[in-house]
Amino acid sequence: MNFLTMNIYVNAWLDCRNPYIAIHNKHDGDLMAFFNANKVNQLIESGEVSVEDFESTDESTRLELISTLLTVKFADSIKDELKKRGRSLKSRKASQPANDLMWI
Repeated sequence: MNFLTMNIYVNAWLDCRNPYIAIHNKHDGDLMAFFNANKVNQLIESGEVSVEDFESTDESTRLELISTLLTVKFADSIKDELKKRGRSLKSRKASQPANDLMWI
């Protein structure tokens, strides 16, 4: 059995009014990632995950599902951070004279 699938569990409610996916650490129950209804629908519509992925008992399918979900969450976090930094960079540039050097 793979280390990743042994230490993580996925709590997915897909067939309801407000579907969600939550990924938890099995040992302490800590929430590692959460996907709201909008993100769940986006993931399914884009084909990144399917309902069948969650129903599968195949170890490799489970591993791929967990890897995909964590990768998507990580990528979204990076995008959000870059957007924040981009906004703060724009505000810093606007407040500085054009000929000054700026170190980031």
